[in-house]
This record gives sequence, C-alpha cells and structure tokens, in this order.
Amino acid sequence: MTIDSQSPFYRTGDLGYLDMNSILFITGRMEERILKGDSQICPLEIDAILMSHEAVQEACTIGVPSELWKEDLEVCVVLNELFTGIEGIGNTQLLEWCTKKLPKEKVPRQIWIVNHLPKDSLGRLKRVELTASMSVNDSTSLPSKL
Repeated sequence: MTIDSQSPFYRTGDLGYLDMNSILFITGRMEERILKGDSQICPLEIDAILMSHEAVQEACTIGVPSELWKEDLEVCVVLNELFTGIEGIGNTQLLEWCTKKLPKEKVPRQIWIVNHLPKDSLGRLKRVELTASMSVNDSTSLPSKL
C-alpha cells in the first residue's frame, strides 16, 4: 500500500469497479496484470472461465515471456478428483473451452494440468511466485514440479 501525499486516497494496488449501486467489486491486483501486446489482461477472468468447466477445481493464469507479445498466457489447472484420469479431459479440451468462451487475445497459449498449485498459509494462490518460477524455468518441466 502506498500513500499519495497529493491525494486523500490509499493506493492498495487492487483493481475493481463500482456498479450502478456504488458497490465495489475487486477484480484483481495491479501486479498480477498480464501485458499481452497492447492488452492488459486480468488473470482472474481466465481463471473464472476455466473454473466454470465442471472438470476444473482450480486454475491459475500467469504471464510468461514472449518475444512476439511481451507476455503470453499460460494456465496451471487442478482437475476435480472425479475427472482425474478420465479419457478426453485434458489440456486440448480445456483450450477448446477457452476458445469458445474468451476473445482470441485472452485464450491461453498452454494449459498445464498439475496436482496442486502453490499457496500461502492463508490458502491464497501465489500467482506472482508461480509466474517467477515459470519465467526462470523451462515450462516443459512444470507439471513434474507441482
């Protein structure tokens, strides 16, 4: 949180909007935005679309370095126990789901199916940490690390 001496407001780094009834909705964090070309993408939007699929228990969208786009989208997904190991439930099906539900620029380049996602002691996703580890490591080895 930063305090701007010129303003009576606190800058928390949260993104959000007010609806018609002046109710505040938090949609994400500034530090989590993904800069794909000229677009600023909120990863929670992609997470929500994937989690609306019955096979997905958790999703975490991150930005990974891209020569073409500055950053590109990749998603780590944990499947619901009922769907683990079922034929036809995989990253190809989930990418098709995203293609139907999201604009082209928000469709992930890759979806990784993992056993768990890194979380802090309060159970919140460590999205920034996951992004850093994906940027440093070869992403082809990701599923075995999580």
